[in-house]
Amino acid sequence: MERTAPGATAVAPSARYGLPGCLHCGPVELYPVFDGELTNLYCPLCGSCWHVELGFVARVNPETCPGCQYKLICEERRVCARA
Repeated sequence: MERTAPGATAVAPSARYGLPGCLHCGPVELYPVFDGELTNLYCPLCGSCWHVELGFVARVNPETCPGCQYKLICEERRVCARA
């Protein structure tokens, strides 16, 4: 049984925010994550989070996300990227 309407296409969560994908990795589906205050977009490939607001996109520093479930992954990948 098909659950989508004929001719309809699925929209990635990041596309709803106007972002075509990760600014570092390219066209990758980003996932919305909530840090307790803001909604950011998480890239599963590089571990980066991005914040979209008023047409601007900024990489999120993991130290500013105390309530996010991906904080440890982001910090770990950020350290590995510097090495």
